Amino acid sequence: MGNRHGLKAAIGPGEEVTWDTAVAVSVYLGVFTTGVVRAINKISSAVIPTGSSPIPSAKVCDSDQSGGTFAMPLSARAMGILWKHFFGAVSSAPATPVVGVNQHTFDTQLCETQGLTLDQYKGIDKDASPLEYLHEVFPGGILAGFRLTMNTRGEARVEWTTLTGTAQARATTTTPPTMSLLQLGSIVDKCWTVSALWQGRTYVFDTLDLTASRGHQRNDKAGSGNDGRPTAGAMSVRFGGTIDHTSDATYNDHLAEAAGDLVLTFTSKADIGATGEKRKLVFTLHDAEQVSNDGAPTTGPGLLKERVAWEPSSVTNSGFSLMVQNEDTSALAM
Repeated sequence: MGNRHGLKAAIGPGEEVTWDTAVAVSVYLGVFTTGVVRAINKISSAVIPTGSSPIPSAKVCDSDQSGGTFAMPLSARAMGILWKHFFGAVSSAPATPVVGVNQHTFDTQLCETQGLTLDQYKGIDKDASPLEYLHEVFPGGILAGFRLTMNTRGEARVEWTTLTGTAQARATTTTPPTMSLLQLGSIVDKCWTVSALWQGRTYVFDTLDLTASRGHQRNDKAGSGNDGRPTAGAMSVRFGGTIDHTSDATYNDHLAEAAGDLVLTFTSKADIGATGEKRKLVFTLHDAEQVSNDGAPTTGPGLLKERVAWEPSSVTNSGFSLMVQNEDTSALAM
C-alpha cells in the first residue's frame, strides 16, 4: 500500500428524501480542503480505580458523532444545492430580467430541508494500479453555517460547517468523481466588482468576512451511538470588513445606532453570453445595524483604516437573503 495524496479531492452533495437515508451522488464540487469525519470520543470510566495504579482501568464511549468542514471557491453557479440547504428553500420560479438570464432567490426559512448525503473524495493512492480514489459517504448532512472571506488577492472562499448523521465505512474506488462543469468557470476573484451599499453609501473593502450560523445543536440520545437529527436554534449573521476612513459618516451612524438594509454584491467582469448582463451574487442583510466600529485608530503615518461589522434583524422580513444571477434555468444546476 503506497502513500496517499490529497489530489482529486472533491465533495458531492445529494438531496435526501428522508433525513439520514443516503442517496446516490452524481456531481461533485472542487474544494480547497475537506475534513468531514466520524469521531468516537472516549473518556475514562468514573469507576474508582482499585488496582495497583491510580489510573482508571477502563475507557468508555462518550460520543459517536460525524461532521466537520469543507472549503471551496465562491461561485455564481453550481452552489445552489448548498444555498438551498442552508437557507431552507429556493423561490419556486426564477425571475428572468432578459432572455438567457435567471435570478434565483434564497430566503431564510424557519423550516429546514431533509438534509444532504455528502460523498467525500479524500484523495488518491497514487501507487495503486488502477488508480484508487479514497472516499466515504456521510448521510444526514445538515449545513449548520458558512464563512465567506475575500481579500485583496485571488479568489473568494466559502467554508461550510456540517453536522451529519451516520457515516458509512471508508472505501476505495477506481471510479473518479464526475466534476461540475459549471463551478470553475464562474469563480468570484480579483477581477469581479465587490461592494456593499448601506445608508446610501457604497463601500469597497480591503478584506471582508460574512459568517452565518443556524445555531444547530446535537440531538443527543441516551445509549445511542448515533444521535438524532440536529436541531436549529436562533440564526446569527454578521458581515464585516476593513475600509478606507474617508469620512466620519459611518462612525457617526454607529453612534446614532442607524439601521437599514445592507446589500453586498459580487458582479462578474464577463457578460452572460451576448445579453450584456453579468453574473451576480447579492446578499441582503435586512435592517442591518453596526454592532462594532473601531473608529479608525491611528497606527502610523499611512492611510487610516476603519474596521466595521454589521448584523441584520428580522423586523419585517426574514433578515437575510441571497439572489444569484446566472444563465442556469434551475437554481440547483450543477
